[in-house]
Order: sequence, then structure tokens, then C-alpha cells
Amino acid sequence: MSSTNDSVLSTRTEVVLIDNDSICNLINRLIIETVAVEYGTTIYTKVIDNNLSAISYLSNIENNFVRRIIFLDIKTQDDDNFELLERQESCSSTDEIYVLSASIEKELQVKCLGYQSVRAYIEKPLTTEIFASIYFDKRVNA
Repeated sequence: MSSTNDSVLSTRTEVVLIDNDSICNLINRLIIETVAVEYGTTIYTKVIDNNLSAISYLSNIENNFVRRIIFLDIKTQDDDNFELLERQESCSSTDEIYVLSASIEKELQVKCLGYQSVRAYIEKPLTTEIFASIYFDKRVNA
């Protein structure tokens, strides 16, 4: 492992999964755990199943993490998570946001990527390769 990987592995990282699909959350959590085990690190994971809870969590929690990666399903049955993106932009958050969506609509992708806080638009499913690329801060071509 390179020294770049060593510094990433020692960084206190939280991954926040914002999606109302419990099966998707379970699979994504397993993917994150697989990468953590493979590289011998600890990654803290928080699952949030609705927009209001996500906004509250991200606004009110004292962030004890050096790095926070957020996977956001932008369109869920009950929520339009653009409000969350607006709030993240307005508070100049350093959180790394990756939109993780089943939608292949180009207009939606363009709209999401118009937010400075959105690092990439990823079509579901998340894979161990994609997550490892993000975790080790490599360019994501999803």
C-alpha cells in the first residue's frame, strides 16, 4: 500500500447513506464493510431513510470525523433531496456528496452535477470497486 493509502486509512471517516430503500442500504453497508475489512480500516456508517432526518442529522451533529462521504439517492418515493443539496451548499460543507441513483435521466444528472458539493453522479448499484475508488479519493467515472 502506498503512503497515500496509509494516510486515507488512518483518517476518521464516516459514510452516510441517504436512501429510503432498506435493501439498497443493507447492500451498500455490506459493500462498505467489505472494503473496510479488505484494507484493514474502520469506516463508520450511518443509514438515514428520509430527507428530514438527513437534514437534521447533517445540520445538528457535531462532526467528529475528519472526512464525511455521503451517498444520496436524489429521488425517493417520498422525498426530493434537492433541499438537502441546497442546505449543504449554503453552509459551505466540506462533505463529499455522491448522488447514487437508479435514474438514468441526463437532465437529472446535469442538475445534480451543477451543485459544487456533488463530486459525481453514480448509477446504482454501488460496487466495491466504485466505493474503493471514492474512499481512496480516485477519480470516479460512474
